[in-house]
Amino acid sequence: MRCALRWTAAMALAAIVVAVFAAHALRENGGTAAPPLDDAFIHFQYARSIAEGRPFVYHPGAPPSSGASSVLYALLLAVPYALGATGLHLLWVAWVLGAFALACAYVAGGALAERVADERWAALPGALAVAAWGAFAWHAASAMETALVGAVTLGVGVAVGAWAARDAARRSRACGVTLALVAVALPFLRPEAAPFGLALSAALVFRPALGEQRWRLLGLAGPIGVAAYPLFWWALTGRATTNGALTKWLPRMPYVDAQVFERRVGENLSLAYHWLSGTGDAVSRGYFTPWVVLVGVVVGALWAVVRRGAVPRWARLLVLGAALASFGGLMTFNTFSQHRFRYASPYVLTLLVFGAAGLFDLARCLGSRFTTRLGSRPVAAVFACAWALGLAPSFSPAFVHFAHACGDIIGEHYAMAAKLRDLPSDALVAINDAGALTYLGERRTVDVMGLTTNYTGPYFMNGPGSTFEMFDSRPPDERPTHFAIYRRWWTAPSVLGAEVASITLPRPGVIVGDRTMTLYEARFPNPPGADRPAHPEALGRLLDEVDVADVESEAAHGYTVPGTTYADDIHRAYRLDGVGVVHEGGRIVRKVEAMTLRGAPGMPLVLVLRTDAWFACELRFAVDGVEVARLDVPETRRWAEPRVTVPGGFVREHNRIRVSRAPGCPDLASFHWWAYEGR
Repeated sequence: MRCALRWTAAMALAAIVVAVFAAHALRENGGTAAPPLDDAFIHFQYARSIAEGRPFVYHPGAPPSSGASSVLYALLLAVPYALGATGLHLLWVAWVLGAFALACAYVAGGALAERVADERWAALPGALAVAAWGAFAWHAASAMETALVGAVTLGVGVAVGAWAARDAARRSRACGVTLALVAVALPFLRPEAAPFGLALSAALVFRPALGEQRWRLLGLAGPIGVAAYPLFWWALTGRATTNGALTKWLPRMPYVDAQVFERRVGENLSLAYHWLSGTGDAVSRGYFTPWVVLVGVVVGALWAVVRRGAVPRWARLLVLGAALASFGGLMTFNTFSQHRFRYASPYVLTLLVFGAAGLFDLARCLGSRFTTRLGSRPVAAVFACAWALGLAPSFSPAFVHFAHACGDIIGEHYAMAAKLRDLPSDALVAINDAGALTYLGERRTVDVMGLTTNYTGPYFMNGPGSTFEMFDSRPPDERPTHFAIYRRWWTAPSVLGAEVASITLPRPGVIVGDRTMTLYEARFPNPPGADRPAHPEALGRLLDEVDVADVESEAAHGYTVPGTTYADDIHRAYRLDGVGVVHEGGRIVRKVEAMTLRGAPGMPLVLVLRTDAWFACELRFAVDGVEVARLDVPETRRWAEPRVTVPGGFVREHNRIRVSRAPGCPDLASFHWWAYEGR
């Protein structure tokens, strides 16, 4: 009866909360339904691809991509899509799922607090710590996976505590196998949730099923899940690293060395502190009552871990450690605060519940000194609930922001999707918000940010020169016909043609990348022959080339420029004799560049450099560590194509060539290298 009552109350409250958020947004936006995040449509599009039998093919005709941040959520949404909930009908299903996940989080929060404090009275403040946080209710109504992740990770905490507290006879094999399967699945729910899978695995090792040693092998489930996640994407896309990691994880981003990494992590830690303490700026305010919540979490969580109880201390440490590990891992991403801290919010729930449970038990222990044990429980519950209610002020800004964000999506993304539907049916549109424009636009798209398109992210993140090369290097049939972009974000204006349409929000946006999104025709300005030196007929057989700033060409040739930065990745356009105006992406090289080029063994190798030669400079060439030639490059401040010959005695099939600038030489940019067989 008590369990049924809990679930009934939780379901009713969660349904009301999500319904109020949705109704408020509908009323404020003329009755049009929309999520507050464009990323919800990314989940919808992946769900559609699964339902239509082309799993994880985000852009029709393109290969599968790894932009699904929650594989399991996309699979879950694919079921109602296959049953007919297409278009915006899927949004209503996502709202129902969000309400259900929120109800599960209420129940799991109460159950976890009850386990941690060994007292049923603790369930109320534990559940209230989840229910009172309006910022999390925002996520439950966002049509994203955030509420589901929060509910599942809280449930994992309950499972770890229950499993650790049972005697051997009650730790059944079936339950152990179920927990192992959950541990394997957690990275597929969210990669950052993997520590909770490892916590489950540790519990299965410390407390094997039936107390039998052989069942400790179930503890391999967590590591298997961690390994299976990249293997899944490798099997599907040919690359173990996901697009999200390539575009958001600091260790995989260009130009992030140890110093930059340390600085960015420090900035995230500072932001996290101000967010949790409620003392930050406009980005991090409105989520927590200043100091009250953070102090309560720290004091309560510490007490919850050190106290004696039916749940072993190591089990409580596992759950709390998993939450801190998941939260801490996000410090290494450049997206920590994005979308109202949606990546971190699920793991904060566990911290809040530990805080509520610990404060309850601490108040009970102190109260027992002055009252009977029975009398101390309700007083402790009131105290912990009062602390949890300190989260309630977050509802007001969450309601306002939710409606405004939904209005942003309607006013900008829905409107631009309608413009895309007016384009020719064979249009290919490059976009930098990949959700609604693809799902509702009914045209083929390319994600220039690189989340849902496999090759574009490294180009965009390297800089303006690489952004130009992103499509200039593609075959004509793979180039977009249009661009629907935030002009402020776009760093390669030379590929933008005539403006087709522009959408500007009537007020500054709160969730979109910019207030104005513009649709352009695509224009690729390079004339025929731009990819070869002027007068190539005077040269021999082309053996190899490196298109500098084309990240795929650079990677294929091991091209490196030590110390290069985003500002060094440049785009230039000058007239080239006999060809016309040629646009090129390139890099400013301050000291040295290196690459591997093919050659004809024993034959001279002619190297041709395209540079804008803003300064005169002497270049020194070394092949496999041996200096073989020098070249004086005169100042031209337009396209110049100096060449140098490597003697045949130094040429092999594969040649590691190092080109250094002479001491005192000003910066000289490289845009293209060609290797010809000498005559």
